[in-house]
Amino acid sequence: MPTSQLTKRPKPATVDSASFVGLTPERLAVILRQRITTGQFKTGDRFPSVRQIAEHYRVSPTIAHQGLRMLADSRWLEMRPRSAAVVASAEVQAGKNLQRENTVHVIVGRLPLSNTPLIGPGICDGLLHAWGDELAMQLNVVPEKEDILAFVERIVGPPRARPEIVGAILNRCPRSVHQWFVKRELPAVVVGHVDEDIQLPYVDRDQYNMGRVVAAHLLERGHQRIGFMNGHWLPGDNLLLSGMQRSLAERNVPADHLAVHVVPPEEGMIRAGFETLRRSRDITGLVCRSDQMTLECLDAAKQSGLRVPEDLALVCAGENGIALRESKPSITSMSRDGEELGRLAGDLLAKLVSGQPVQRVHVEVPCELIQRESS
Repeated sequence: MPTSQLTKRPKPATVDSASFVGLTPERLAVILRQRITTGQFKTGDRFPSVRQIAEHYRVSPTIAHQGLRMLADSRWLEMRPRSAAVVASAEVQAGKNLQRENTVHVIVGRLPLSNTPLIGPGICDGLLHAWGDELAMQLNVVPEKEDILAFVERIVGPPRARPEIVGAILNRCPRSVHQWFVKRELPAVVVGHVDEDIQLPYVDRDQYNMGRVVAAHLLERGHQRIGFMNGHWLPGDNLLLSGMQRSLAERNVPADHLAVHVVPPEEGMIRAGFETLRRSRDITGLVCRSDQMTLECLDAAKQSGLRVPEDLALVCAGENGIALRESKPSITSMSRDGEELGRLAGDLLAKLVSGQPVQRVHVEVPCELIQRESS
């Protein structure tokens, strides 16, 4: 792969322009290594230079050099005099007479209606904190048109076929993937909630209290009819909805004043769902589960002549991406510390793999409301 592709390739829509700010050499090395493990750079390819890496990831040349040096020291790259680094051969990467690296797969399912980066940055930091130099991490985003179980089987393989794979971090994966790891008894930690009958450890924000806080915030501002829009129902969503219902009950607001609408992830359906809630249920407050859904509802409200927050208050009970902070008006949302979730998940997986006792297999992290102009 030509090195120019690193700097000239357009950034995907799902990448936050601030995602790389504050990169450490260790985290940069993980991100660069993923370009090798995912096949973007193959054996013998020239790797981007220090200058190209520094410009693309917005880091200093010193950090870029240190990140490259870490890849060379761990035998992913060969540093050749008077020329750019090249991707090392499989034999060099494996290292003769060297123990194979531990590999943790981070498997991320596709979540419709979200533009926010997934758990990559936080998980990178968390796994590095828990494992240090003993870890080789591979980030895998499930392709849109591939069966997810076939994808998992292909990258992880049958039991004991690839002894270097020691575990997995699962995020936004369906129940079938959770069951796959339980059946094969391969250590896995879920970032997000799991169904009660699935015996997998998880790390997530406190969804129930998040729902209570979001609903209480709107009720305190006089919104008696609240809508909740979601596009992809996950186990934690039930808890968030229960928390919202609890807030209504505590303030003697009838349960039917909370309207729930699940929106298929097709083009135009968000606006249709928004209009349905607004006209049939007369809502004045709206909670959306993803950043993209919230922004599209904001646009639909403006096109309908509604003022935000005077006519309609908007809250995002999902991500806290830069697009929410920079929208006009800025969107009220919940705090989301991806690095903390990643660190906790990485630490929990490390203990499971090493056989250490684990006191809590279900970890719920508190979060706070970040009030902005939309409510």
